[in-house]
Amino acid sequence: MYQDTAYNTENLIKQKEGEALGYWQKKLNSGRKFSHIKANSDIPINSFKGDLPSDEVFKLRDKSIEDGGDNAKEMFWTEEVLSQQTFSPFTQIYLILISFSKFFSWLLFPVYIVMTILQILNTNEGDRFDQFIDSLSIFYYFILPCLFVYGYHILTCKDGFEWLMPPFMKINELYSLNRQTGMVTLYKKGRKIRFSHPFAEFDCYFTSSPTAQGHSNTSLFLVHRYNDYKYAIPLHLLLGASQNVQDYNVLWNMIQRYMDVSQPLPDCIILEESRERDPVTAAHDKVTGRNPRYWRDMTDEEYLTALDKLDKSQKEDNKPLPLIDIIKGEVIS
Repeated sequence: MYQDTAYNTENLIKQKEGEALGYWQKKLNSGRKFSHIKANSDIPINSFKGDLPSDEVFKLRDKSIEDGGDNAKEMFWTEEVLSQQTFSPFTQIYLILISFSKFFSWLLFPVYIVMTILQILNTNEGDRFDQFIDSLSIFYYFILPCLFVYGYHILTCKDGFEWLMPPFMKINELYSLNRQTGMVTLYKKGRKIRFSHPFAEFDCYFTSSPTAQGHSNTSLFLVHRYNDYKYAIPLHLLLGASQNVQDYNVLWNMIQRYMDVSQPLPDCIILEESRERDPVTAAHDKVTGRNPRYWRDMTDEEYLTALDKLDKSQKEDNKPLPLIDIIKGEVIS
């Protein structure tokens, strides 16, 4: 399952020294460099508080497996690959349009019908037809387009009608981190590969810069050590908005844990169903007796409470982790 190129901290390969930095490397490397470490089991808690056991996605995965399928392969994160995906710039506009259409379809359409009937009843009998025609202008130019947009959205969400989805709503692959091959890949439009290199050839940089509004814009990138690429891997998209440097440290820890095939997968609800298919993780869980449905069988309240306890436990454990000299290919105790 694991290929020779997989990242393994028990069998590190020496890396060559980085050459003189080019223009883009200097810009991307201008932030704070995070060290390579022998990662522990810490995870960025806030990143998983939105993934509740009651979410439909987990129910669908369980049902698919019961039916003999493998719905986990459709998830963005499995025992094989972590795949970050994005929508086109027009997607946000489309989603806002759907929200407005849903609101006006469910609320204003019934109000429109009631108001139209009342107006007609309160109009002289000879003028009722003209009143009805006047009311249709609101329906044609406002209500009907909302009904069409919302109805179209409902249709495209049904099984078998995905082909009707607008072209700009198609999911675009942004990057992938493959645990089994150890490769980090950045994509461009059409899922064409922009570059692909082993995980050990990347360094992690944290950057923070002020915005025009005076806020702080924080990012976490994987930058290739040996090429002057204009682009980097935006790991911060996994975290969401956070100004806490420690959150990014923990995210980097989790990524290293995931890519390291000498260690089990990070213990989180998204990867729980994948654990039994990863050899190292399955062996670890067999020894520890871990409940294979530890997270998924909790209620939402129990899940959030367990995350809070885990967050407290992680913060109390300040034991330094072994550093890795990635160039020499050595773990420094």
